[in-house]
Amino acid sequence: MARCWLIGDWTGRLPLMAGQYARLRNIEAEFCTITDGDLPPIKAAEDSLIAMGFDRLRQLVASARARLNDIVSAGATLYLRGGLTPGARVGLAPFASGDFSAIPEYPACSYRVETHPLVPTTLAGEEVAGRYMLAGADRLQGDRIERALVGRSDDGRERPLIFTVGVGRGTVIYDLNSDETAPNTPIIDRIANPVARAGNIGALMAANQAAAVPHGYRPAFNLTLDDRPVNLDYFNVAKVVRLMDRVIEHFPEAHVDFAWTPNQSHPGHRYIDALKRYNTGFIWHGFCRRIDHRRLLNPRAELAEGFRLVEGISRKYGVRFQPVMLFPFSRDNALCTNVLHETGFRAKVEWIDSADNSAEMQRDYLKASQVDCPEQFDRFAVLHCKFLQQIDYDWMLARTALGLPLLTMATPDDLALNTFARAPWNNDCLDDLDRVLEFALTKGLRSRSLEEIAVEACSSNESSVP
Repeated sequence: MARCWLIGDWTGRLPLMAGQYARLRNIEAEFCTITDGDLPPIKAAEDSLIAMGFDRLRQLVASARARLNDIVSAGATLYLRGGLTPGARVGLAPFASGDFSAIPEYPACSYRVETHPLVPTTLAGEEVAGRYMLAGADRLQGDRIERALVGRSDDGRERPLIFTVGVGRGTVIYDLNSDETAPNTPIIDRIANPVARAGNIGALMAANQAAAVPHGYRPAFNLTLDDRPVNLDYFNVAKVVRLMDRVIEHFPEAHVDFAWTPNQSHPGHRYIDALKRYNTGFIWHGFCRRIDHRRLLNPRAELAEGFRLVEGISRKYGVRFQPVMLFPFSRDNALCTNVLHETGFRAKVEWIDSADNSAEMQRDYLKASQVDCPEQFDRFAVLHCKFLQQIDYDWMLARTALGLPLLTMATPDDLALNTFARAPWNNDCLDDLDRVLEFALTKGLRSRSLEEIAVEACSSNESSVP
């Protein structure tokens, strides 16, 4: 298991941001201090993460600095952040030749995330304009330097805010952001906020490297349509075909899952045949009926009836229901989840708002920021999604930057599929769909079914990879 050493002092100053991101990636963290200028016992391994401030590095005696260099050369990741003296010339030794001047704060008009091996793929190339106060490395010079995040001042001058130096098989990450506090705001919300994002990228890079998150990892994408197919929906085949054509026009590899309620067992054959011509699948929408499942008196009996109906649907239409549940109105309880697990389901899908409410016992900074595979269940995932109209660019960027699947949902009304929906030539209702599909295509997301995403989520959770 990966391990993180958070090196601080007896006054309580510790690399808190690195500690949060270590916890995000399920890396075991140990708080320790420097004694008489020497390092604590640290494992020299590729899954080791060492986090400390620049001032702590200066406190090390020559032999300890040499040992630290050996540990990094063996494959460890060293994350340096905080404790910079404003205006001081900071040397890169013993890891490389060269130095830089520390600029604690200057007005910047934009910052740019570079295409760097340790930067999450979906963040690479992002440039954010605005008014920011950023730190920077002025007159940076040296060998083996790779810039990860660069700020730009009004005069056009660019200064690295985060850069790396390769040392043998390991890496030193220089992050010039301050490290005085680590907020309790959910990590995903920080990365979704352009102002806070610059202060979180370095710690994410460090934790990803120690947790062996594959370089160039591309998260999965899925679009789910709520509450379709339904009985007596005989006149909307042309609408659903028009919708699927629009989807593949914007994202040719897109997979769309339809949430099918088992007691809706008599949709038109032409409707189902049309869906089967595309990259589509079906998941459960309720045990049997479209009701509030928190009020079920006997959920096992309800699900047993659902299995009977689904077996008939599968024979009649030649389809397969994935072992994934989307509860109507995203309302269920612990008993319903237990029943799902007992009967072989791989996942349930929750609206992101209800998922947040269920995480009250979780550390606030981790809410909605990790793959959710409850410890009490074996290989069962809780997948979090948002409705199309609730999704903005920054949230999609944050979710995929963390390696989380981008799960989107729409209702028939959102996409003009109801019998009395707005006229099909009115495309306003499809703008949100186009925007999300274009993001998925541009960022190279992998289109997957919800079942595939659930299996991948549980497997990656066991190996501490998102």
